[in-house]
Amino acid sequence: MSFEDGYIKTEAEIRVKSSEIANKIIDKQLNELTRKINHEKSAPGESVAKKSLILMDTCAILDSPASQIFLQNQNAGSNIVIPLVVMGELQSLASKKDSRGVYQKAQTMRRVIMECRERGTLNIYDGNINGIIADEVFHSLIMNFAREYDITIVSQDYWLCQDLLTICRLPSVRGRKVKVMNLNIDGTLKSVEWRGTSYLMSVGE
Repeated sequence: MSFEDGYIKTEAEIRVKSSEIANKIIDKQLNELTRKINHEKSAPGESVAKKSLILMDTCAILDSPASQIFLQNQNAGSNIVIPLVVMGELQSLASKKDSRGVYQKAQTMRRVIMECRERGTLNIYDGNINGIIADEVFHSLIMNFAREYDITIVSQDYWLCQDLLTICRLPSVRGRKVKVMNLNIDGTLKSVEWRGTSYLMSVGE
């Protein structure tokens, strides 16, 4: 798909899409006003609790056995979420035999994920998020949902982790509670540190 494919062709389409955007802006403003009112109604010293989400990237899921330990130790009602695009990547990897055995890991983890979903310890998320590449989806999830949720993203991808931590420092996102974590070999999580200017300089090399 080229950039030009996104051009709007007719005036009627412009009106319709402009109205849709306007309605979304109004809905967003009303939601923010409602949250503000609810917060002001809270008792002194009482904060309005935000829901938390744990989002897992493909490479973290493939990091067996740590991912199996992590997923299988969660309780029912857990807030772990696997984006549908990640399931698509696992499906693609599981269908291609390779000498490193990645396809076997992908098959195993798809089965583990579906078992956890049946137990109610994780959910698979589709939603109205654009992107067929997992990195794009994680970027969108932070921008769209970090106001309403405390988000933890689990990934073993160095560049994705640094991208996400950089996004969290943008003025429009700063202040939202977003954690980026790696999986330890024992299935526990550890925080990823932002590399700052050294990371940004290496991107341009």
